[in-house]
Amino acid sequence: MTATQPLSSHHNRRRFLLFGLLVAAVASVVVAISVLSKNDVPAEELLQAGTQAFDRGDYNVALASAVEVLAVQPKNAQAALLAGESAAGLQRFDEALEYLERLPDDGSAEAVSARCAAGKLLLLGMQRLSPAEQQFRRALDQDPENIVAHDHMAFLLGLGSRNWELIPHRLAIIRSNRFNSLHLYVLCFGDDVLENPELVEQYLAVTPDDPVLLTAVARIAVEDGEYGRAKQLLRQVVRSHPDVVEAQVKLGRLLWETTDESEFVDWHAQLTESANSHPGIWAIRGAWADRQADVPVSIRCYWETLRRDPNHKQANYQLGRLLGSLGKNQQASPFLERSRLLQLYANTVKVAHTDRDATAAKKAAELAESLGLLWEAYGWSQLSLQHDPQTDWAARIVSRLGPKLPTLPPARTVPKSNLALEIDLSEYPLPRWSSQGIDKTKPGAPKGPDAGVAFVDRASEAGLIFRYDNAAKSPELGPMRMNEFSGGGVAVLDFDGNGWPDLHMTQGCSWPPQEENFDLIDRLFRNDGNGRFEDVTEHAGLANNGFGQGVTVGDFNADGFPDLFLSNIGRNRLFQNNGDGTFSDVTDAAGIGGERWTTSSLLADLNGDGLADIYAVNYLSGSDVFTRICGTPEKPGICLPQSFPAEQDRLFLNLGDGRFEDVTEATGIVVSDGKGMGIVAADFDGSGKLSLFIANDTLPNFYLANQTTDHRGPPIFTERALPIGLALNDRGRAEACMGIATGDANSDGLLDLFVTNFLKESNTLFLQGAGQMFLDATRKAGLHEDSIGTLGFGTQFLDGNLDGNLDLIITNGHIGEFTETGDPYKMPPQYFHNMGEGRFVELKGRSLGPYFQDKYLGRALAKVDWNRDGLEDVVISHLDSSAALLTNTTSDAGNFVAIRLVGVESSRDAIGTTLTAEIQGRKLVRQLTAGDGYQASNERRVVFGLGDRQQIDVLNVRWPSGSVQRFENLPANSELLMVEGRTYLRLVQPE
Repeated sequence: MTATQPLSSHHNRRRFLLFGLLVAAVASVVVAISVLSKNDVPAEELLQAGTQAFDRGDYNVALASAVEVLAVQPKNAQAALLAGESAAGLQRFDEALEYLERLPDDGSAEAVSARCAAGKLLLLGMQRLSPAEQQFRRALDQDPENIVAHDHMAFLLGLGSRNWELIPHRLAIIRSNRFNSLHLYVLCFGDDVLENPELVEQYLAVTPDDPVLLTAVARIAVEDGEYGRAKQLLRQVVRSHPDVVEAQVKLGRLLWETTDESEFVDWHAQLTESANSHPGIWAIRGAWADRQADVPVSIRCYWETLRRDPNHKQANYQLGRLLGSLGKNQQASPFLERSRLLQLYANTVKVAHTDRDATAAKKAAELAESLGLLWEAYGWSQLSLQHDPQTDWAARIVSRLGPKLPTLPPARTVPKSNLALEIDLSEYPLPRWSSQGIDKTKPGAPKGPDAGVAFVDRASEAGLIFRYDNAAKSPELGPMRMNEFSGGGVAVLDFDGNGWPDLHMTQGCSWPPQEENFDLIDRLFRNDGNGRFEDVTEHAGLANNGFGQGVTVGDFNADGFPDLFLSNIGRNRLFQNNGDGTFSDVTDAAGIGGERWTTSSLLADLNGDGLADIYAVNYLSGSDVFTRICGTPEKPGICLPQSFPAEQDRLFLNLGDGRFEDVTEATGIVVSDGKGMGIVAADFDGSGKLSLFIANDTLPNFYLANQTTDHRGPPIFTERALPIGLALNDRGRAEACMGIATGDANSDGLLDLFVTNFLKESNTLFLQGAGQMFLDATRKAGLHEDSIGTLGFGTQFLDGNLDGNLDLIITNGHIGEFTETGDPYKMPPQYFHNMGEGRFVELKGRSLGPYFQDKYLGRALAKVDWNRDGLEDVVISHLDSSAALLTNTTSDAGNFVAIRLVGVESSRDAIGTTLTAEIQGRKLVRQLTAGDGYQASNERRVVFGLGDRQQIDVLNVRWPSGSVQRFENLPANSELLMVEGRTYLRLVQPE
């Protein structure tokens, strides 16, 4: 981003120009000097004449006048300052520095001006950061309030990616009222902002060994995903300048991210005492201890972090999570709440700065004050007054806080708002790490086996001809309006009961939607069992002409035939399967209308009464959400989701007579600030109840824990994402979350969650541990680096080669055309092979097949075994091209057992049923879940990959009703139908 630049020095008329100089002729200088000498002009007059010459740009005359005075009065401070600035104006930089260094650091105005002049010369003229920093620090030692020095120090430290150190300087700029919204934005986002990255390489060319610049280059390398280069640069800085704490912080962070235990401990051992003052060092210690499962040490380290920086997002979030894991909920709650408010504040600041939004500026000021960020509260209020002097709320805040600023310490947060100073956690132990007993052998990156996993897109030859229309007026320019980026959904269902999975694809329409226009409608493709799909939309009566988003499948009336709930922008639709190959639109009779933007949804029994309820995940609202275009007149583009308010999700309770009741307000799901994109329903805790995980865009995720006790009434939920570790990533930051996959990634018997995110955020793997606590294990799993450069949408766990380990498949693509910033638009899909115990390695496109070598704008992704060969296939919708039917052609795949479930005491769909297979001493746990992530609905079956084993020895089944069944000796390569309560299994034979 383009960040803050040094402001001009309004109070000092003597300024030197670094470029475009107008140099006077030498002859005129000689004449001027001779005239002054002959008249024996006093020093004061010489200086006055020199100053006037300087102001008109005649630096030769100005320099000559100053030199003449210095010849007689070598210690004349004004003359030395004028000589230095005049020489700088002539670009004689070394000479200028010599003159400026003649002034001693005696606290005089001339001494301070000399230090600032030398600093500006070094910074802007000679492009030497470290010497410039020394000059500005000397200026501030003599004049702590000098705004010129503070201004340039903020620019210099920002350029060097030293965001912790620059805070006092930014606050001084606020105090001087010489700031803009960019200053406040950078102050809020800190290390998440790159300031003037285009200048770093330019400066580095002049001083290639400057540790400040090398640290900044390393930060840019991390942003670009070049972790090896970043680590090499930081090692170079730390070896030569171990006291450059910012480099130590960045290197420690990288070592933690790459999970190099031996090198991390060695790095920690060489830290100097000065490193302890930086909150980033303590945060890294906390993260490392957490990874080692040393909760007490992790708590102490995160507490030490917050003593130094109460706004550290990661420390607030992780400290609250860890305290909660020990049952210290009273201590945990304030840190978790601060974490939530800090994220809300960051989102609000982004809108206030980017959109120049007055409402967001007011909210930012109010949030800042509530967090104890009084400087920033004053700043947003002052900017609002500058924009509109009649803004009453801003005037009140300025009048209240303005007089307090001179008495505040140079820190973002006032001491009384620092939770770590109020809650004493000093009883927890400090870290004591040593390299003894650590294996010094450096583990290489896991190498993908010759698993033979491969896919072929057979959509065209199978007759699956479908392309989503997003109503973009200029498709080649990419999405412009918000409704144009999300794409369509995919559902798998056997609607006619012939044993072969069929496909439903949602479609967009012309914008705005017109009720009488049926040119574009959703499509239902019937699988004929002979390798072909037939479009049977008209015959089936599925005339959904809304602006389609997601789709979900479920048997809401428990008649044995799967029904469809279609998510639209506008009115959602419920289609009942009549059992004869046709559907009826029962939306009105069901009572589930409403004009909202629903992205994803699910049909599942949420209150345990045996009937499938509807949960609709809603995204954005606002009067202009579908009309506003952002960007610039030259380059219009799509807006940020932060620019619009969230739309509340809805929950419809199945009444059992074909009607549904909107029970949203009574269920505990009314939670502010949720912009939902994906959803999964699963029994995460073994209670038999379905809890909900919702992926929110740019806001903390939701985990709605099912607390229902009365099956006769609405389900009751409690939002618990923050305390159990699912709201934010491991650094305490909300991400632009899209798709969700759920499964047992590390084979420990617990359900885990994988979430796709925005470009440069990396996807996130949340591993479930004891006590239903989740840990961000993305880096340890090998899933971080390879997802930094992608923007993920649909994703699923699947066992591609049937070895018993769940792999990951992801479809990627940007939301808009941003190639001018260097961002990719279309992106290749990705496949990550599970090497065992939750360690993944990306398989490359060449081995996977031609589809993985191309680039797309991928959106929804659903699992299906469309050809019934036991290998899981996927169907993917795109924004820019026809849908793909990726057929699994893996060579040397293992054996399998596939199971279809029918509930009796439980709901017909049996969502939440957990199956545990014992296979020659190995245990595999699978669960039938619903929601299936981003705008998708998977085939309703459970697959066990057996490898070379010939049977499942024992299969234990726990139904949502609580009943448990046991089966033995299930033969490999069979598809079985399991009905709750029956003691026998039926082999499924396709018609």
